[in-house]
Amino acid sequence: MSPSRVGRYTPLAQALHWTTAVLMLALVILAWVFMSEPDQAGDRFTYITLYKSLGQTIFFLAVFRLVWRRLHRPPAMAGRIAHWELAAARCSHWLLYACGFNRWTQ
Repeated sequence: MSPSRVGRYTPLAQALHWTTAVLMLALVILAWVFMSEPDQAGDRFTYITLYKSLGQTIFFLAVFRLVWRRLHRPPAMAGRIAHWELAAARCSHWLLYACGFNRWTQ
Protein backbone atom coordinates (compact mmCIF):
# COMPACT_ATOMS: atom_id res chain seq x y z
CA MET A 1 0.00 0.00 0.00
CA SER A 2 1.51 3.31 -1.01
CA PRO A 3 1.89 6.10 1.58
CA SER A 4 -0.62 8.24 -0.32
CA ARG A 5 -3.30 5.56 0.10
CA VAL A 6 -2.74 4.89 3.80
CA GLY A 7 -5.85 5.53 5.83
CA ARG A 8 -5.85 7.92 8.76
CA TYR A 9 -7.88 8.31 11.88
CA THR A 10 -10.64 10.90 11.61
CA PRO A 11 -9.88 14.43 12.85
CA LEU A 12 -12.34 13.92 15.72
CA ALA A 13 -10.61 10.69 16.79
CA GLN A 14 -7.24 12.49 16.72
CA ALA A 15 -8.63 15.41 18.73
CA LEU A 16 -10.13 13.06 21.31
CA HIS A 17 -6.82 11.20 21.60
CA TRP A 18 -4.71 14.31 22.15
CA THR A 19 -7.26 15.98 24.43
CA THR A 20 -7.26 12.88 26.62
CA ALA A 21 -3.45 12.76 26.63
CA VAL A 22 -3.15 16.42 27.67
CA LEU A 23 -5.78 15.99 30.40
CA MET A 24 -3.98 12.92 31.75
CA LEU A 25 -0.73 14.88 31.91
CA ALA A 26 -2.61 17.62 33.77
CA LEU A 27 -3.85 15.00 36.26
CA VAL A 28 -0.31 13.85 36.97
CA ILE A 29 0.81 17.43 37.57
CA LEU A 30 -2.22 18.23 39.75
CA ALA A 31 -1.69 15.09 41.82
CA TRP A 32 1.95 16.02 42.36
CA VAL A 33 0.95 19.56 43.39
CA PHE A 34 -1.83 18.68 45.82
CA MET A 35 0.15 15.86 47.39
CA SER A 36 2.95 18.32 48.17
CA GLU A 37 0.52 20.75 49.84
CA PRO A 38 -0.02 20.57 53.61
CA ASP A 39 -3.32 18.97 54.64
CA GLN A 40 -4.67 22.27 55.97
CA ALA A 41 -3.79 24.37 52.90
CA GLY A 42 -6.81 26.12 51.42
CA ASP A 43 -5.71 25.49 47.83
CA ARG A 44 -5.46 21.74 48.37
CA PHE A 45 -9.24 21.31 48.28
CA THR A 46 -9.41 23.28 45.02
CA TYR A 47 -6.70 21.10 43.44
CA ILE A 48 -8.42 17.90 44.55
CA THR A 49 -11.78 19.10 43.21
CA LEU A 50 -10.20 20.02 39.88
CA TYR A 51 -8.42 16.64 39.81
CA LYS A 52 -11.70 14.79 40.28
CA SER A 53 -13.45 16.89 37.64
CA LEU A 54 -10.70 16.24 35.10
CA GLY A 55 -10.79 12.53 35.94
CA GLN A 56 -14.52 12.40 35.26
CA THR A 57 -14.02 14.33 32.03
CA ILE A 58 -11.43 11.78 30.90
CA PHE A 59 -13.80 8.96 31.78
CA PHE A 60 -16.59 10.42 29.63
CA LEU A 61 -14.16 11.16 26.81
CA ALA A 62 -13.03 7.52 26.96
CA VAL A 63 -16.63 6.29 26.78
CA PHE A 64 -17.26 8.60 23.82
CA ARG A 65 -14.04 7.36 22.17
CA LEU A 66 -15.18 3.74 22.59
CA VAL A 67 -18.53 4.52 20.94
CA TRP A 68 -16.80 6.49 18.18
CA ARG A 69 -14.33 3.67 17.60
CA ARG A 70 -17.16 1.14 17.39
CA LEU A 71 -18.88 3.21 14.70
CA HIS A 72 -15.72 4.18 12.78
CA ARG A 73 -13.20 1.47 11.90
CA PRO A 74 -9.55 2.36 12.51
CA PRO A 75 -7.21 2.50 9.52
CA ALA A 76 -5.49 -0.73 8.56
CA MET A 77 -2.04 -1.18 10.07
CA ALA A 78 -1.03 -4.16 7.93
CA GLY A 79 1.94 -3.42 5.72
CA ARG A 80 2.94 -0.29 7.65
CA ILE A 81 4.58 -1.96 10.66
CA ALA A 82 6.07 -5.36 11.47
CA HIS A 83 3.77 -8.16 12.61
CA TRP A 84 5.26 -8.23 16.12
CA GLU A 85 4.75 -4.46 16.44
CA LEU A 86 1.10 -4.85 15.48
CA ALA A 87 0.64 -7.60 18.09
CA ALA A 88 2.39 -5.51 20.76
CA ALA A 89 0.26 -2.47 19.89
CA ARG A 90 -2.98 -4.45 20.16
CA CYS A 91 -1.89 -6.05 23.43
CA SER A 92 -0.90 -2.74 25.03
CA HIS A 93 -4.12 -1.14 23.77
CA TRP A 94 -6.29 -3.71 25.51
CA LEU A 95 -4.11 -3.68 28.63
CA LEU A 96 -4.72 0.07 28.93
CA TYR A 97 -8.47 -0.52 28.71
CA ALA A 98 -8.18 -3.28 31.35
CA CYS A 99 -6.22 -0.97 33.68
CA GLY A 100 -8.87 1.72 33.30
CA PHE A 101 -11.69 -0.74 33.88
CA ASN A 102 -9.92 -2.14 36.96
CA ARG A 103 -9.56 1.39 38.36
CA TRP A 104 -13.29 2.13 38.01
CA THR A 105 -14.42 -1.15 39.55
CA GLN A 106 -12.51 -0.73 42.82
